[in-house]
Amino acid sequence: MKDNSAMNNNCLEIDTIKVESTNSKKYVSLMSYIPNDEREVQFKRELCDAISIGVNEFHVPICDPSINEQGGISFVPGNKPALGYSFTELQDIAKKNDIRLGTKEEYYLFVGTIILSLISQGWSEKDAWHAVCSDSRGLGHYSDSENAKRDYEVTGSRKVAGKCDLANTFKILAKTRYGNSFLIASGNCNASGFISSIATTVLSCNFENPLTNAVGWFVF
Repeated sequence: MKDNSAMNNNCLEIDTIKVESTNSKKYVSLMSYIPNDEREVQFKRELCDAISIGVNEFHVPICDPSINEQGGISFVPGNKPALGYSFTELQDIAKKNDIRLGTKEEYYLFVGTIILSLISQGWSEKDAWHAVCSDSRGLGHYSDSENAKRDYEVTGSRKVAGKCDLANTFKILAKTRYGNSFLIASGNCNASGFISSIATTVLSCNFENPLTNAVGWFVF
């Protein structure tokens, strides 16, 4: 089981979603679901891996990160998202602000939490899985979403399943377990919700390249 000792009282001052540990019984229903397409199969496989590795409870800010007037990081609505940083720069920002980039395993648990939240709101299992794994245009800000913009929305937009800013910007995760790559998750305002669903991740090895379409996926 991973040690999340880096989590501190910062999460008490920021609106967050709690993602329960892999010991929670809430994930049992996700494991019993029969996927309907290859993307759902892939997500379930990744979720199984995360559960087998073991992850402690953690917290995800409701809003994406932005930079405040003092040059520090904020998680509040109404600001421009903190775009344009490289992975290395995001690690430095995290260290200075006593936070961290979330891991691949944590991201898949978070995605599972979004599915469960949608179901608790009355969505069918099939529709919730499809929306998160296969076509997310109705959940976040994509080029093919309703009322799509030609630019990034401010933080705190389009709250769904308790979380704002799904899509809108790609999300940069922590290094993979082998440390020679990191993942970029979800989609952004210039991507299709079908091609870049919430559950989508891609590998990158360019730690120094500023990413103008992505923010750090920070957790506590």
